[in-house]
Amino acid sequence: MKKAALMVGLFLISLYLNMAAGINRGDEAWFLQVMRRVHEGEVLYRDIFYGAGPLAVAFTAPLISLIGVEILAVKAVVAAGYTAALLFGMRILERMGAGPGACMLFLGANLLLAPPAPHAPYQSLANAFLMAAFDATTAALGASDSQARRRLLAWAGAAAGLSFAAKQNIGGYTFLAILGSFLARRGEERPPLRRLRIEISSLGLAFLGTLALTLLPVWLSGGGPKFMDYGALNKTTYLRLSGIPYTEGLAGILRSLQALSPHSTLEQGLWALRSFSFLLPFVAGFFWIGGFLVPPSSGRATWIASGLFAAAAFLGVFPRADYAHLIYAVPALLTVMISGWSAWPIRSWKIVLERGIGALLILGLIVALMIPPLRLLQGRLTISSLPHFEGVLIAPALQAQIMEESARLRERAPEPSVFLLFPTAGFYYLQTGLRNPTPFDIPTATSFGRAGQEDIMQAIREGRIRWVCYWRWEWNLRPVRIEAFLEQEMEPVENLGLCTLYRARR
Repeated sequence: MKKAALMVGLFLISLYLNMAAGINRGDEAWFLQVMRRVHEGEVLYRDIFYGAGPLAVAFTAPLISLIGVEILAVKAVVAAGYTAALLFGMRILERMGAGPGACMLFLGANLLLAPPAPHAPYQSLANAFLMAAFDATTAALGASDSQARRRLLAWAGAAAGLSFAAKQNIGGYTFLAILGSFLARRGEERPPLRRLRIEISSLGLAFLGTLALTLLPVWLSGGGPKFMDYGALNKTTYLRLSGIPYTEGLAGILRSLQALSPHSTLEQGLWALRSFSFLLPFVAGFFWIGGFLVPPSSGRATWIASGLFAAAAFLGVFPRADYAHLIYAVPALLTVMISGWSAWPIRSWKIVLERGIGALLILGLIVALMIPPLRLLQGRLTISSLPHFEGVLIAPALQAQIMEESARLRERAPEPSVFLLFPTAGFYYLQTGLRNPTPFDIPTATSFGRAGQEDIMQAIREGRIRWVCYWRWEWNLRPVRIEAFLEQEMEPVENLGLCTLYRARR
C-alpha cells in the first residue's frame, strides 16, 4: 500500500512540475504534432519524420485517443517515465544496502536538481527502461539460483530492447552495460563457460526478440525504409551538426553564480542550484572509486555493474551535452553516488550530514513547488487557453503574442496547406490548424534524412508545395540548401511577423 501511494504521489508531483514548467514550442510541441498526424491516420516514418524509436508514440497514442490531441497526454508519459526511473533507482539502492534515509535523499535530490521537463517523452522512457535493466541486472548478479538469474537477465535484455525502441543510443548503451556486468562477474567468480553462454544467450534473445516485436509494426506499415533513414543512416548528420560540448554546462555553473545577487529571483536561485548537476558525473565517479576501497554489502560485481550503468546513462547525454539531456542521466548517477556514500562506515558526523542535506532538500522542494502558484497570484503566469496546450502555465504576454501570431498566419494563409520553415513549425501547425504538405514538422538539417531536402525542392518545382512561410534563423541546424533554393526560386509575398510568406515565381 505504501509503495502504491509513493508511486501515485511521485507521478502527481512529476506531472505538476512538468505542467508548471510551461510549453516547449520546439521538441515537445513537435512530438504532439507528430501524435496529431498519427491520430488522424498518417503512418509514422512513411508519412511523418520521426528520428527516435516508435515506443514513445505507442505509449502516448492511447492517451491521445482518450483525451484528444492535448499536451497533457505527452506530459503524463514523461511523468510516468520519470516516476518509473525513480522507483527503480530506490529498489537498486535498497539492494545495494542503502537505508530508507538514503532513498529519500535520492528522491529529493532528483526532484530538486533534475525535475521533469517539457520534452518529447522518448528520452524519459529510454532512461526509465535503462533503470529497469539496471535493477534487473543487479538482482540477477545477486541471485543464487541459475534459473532465477536467467529469468532476470532475460528481463534486463527486454528492458534494453524497450529502451532501444524509445531511443536507439540509450538502448544500445544499456545492452552493453548488461553484457559488461556479466563479463566482469566471470572475471571475478569464474562461472562455468557453458552457464555463461546460456546466460548471454538469454540476454541476447530477449533483447532481439523485444526489438523485433516493437519494430515489426513499423515494417508492416511501410515505414521501415524511412525508419532506417531517419533513425540510423542519417544520424551522422546529427552527430556532425548537433554537438554541444560538456564544458559549456560546466561554464554555466560560473555564469549562474555570477548572476546571483540579493535581488535575484527564486527562479534564478533554483537555476543556479540545478546548474551544479553538471558536476554530478565527477562526484559519482569519486564515490564509485570509493566503493572499491569500501566494497558495498551487495558485492564487487554489483558495484561494477552500477558504474557501467551510470556510464551508459551519462553517454546518452552526448552529443548534445546540455541540461535538457543531462537530467535523464541524474537518477543513475545519483544511484552510484548514494550507494557509495551508504557503503562508508557509519559515524555520527555522517548521520548529522545526511539530516542536514535532507532538511535543505525539503526546503528547496517546498520553494520549487510553491513558485508556480505564487507566480499565478502575482499575475506573472496564467493558465494556458491555447489550443492543444490548455492547463499549462504560461506568461500572459507570451500567450497573447502567440495568439496574435497564430491568428495572423491562419488568416493570411492562402490555402490550408502551407510548409512552415522555422524551428517551431510543429507548434504553429497545432495553433493554426494548417496542414503540413511535407513529412517534416521540425524542419532542421538533421530531420530531412539523406534525400529529404532534395524532395522538398522538387516538390516546390512541381507545384506540389505552393506556399512556404519562412523565417531564417541563425543556428547550425538550418536547412541551408532549402533556404537558398527558396530565396532564389520563390518570391516573398507578405511579412507576417512570425515568418514571411513565399510563393513560386510566375
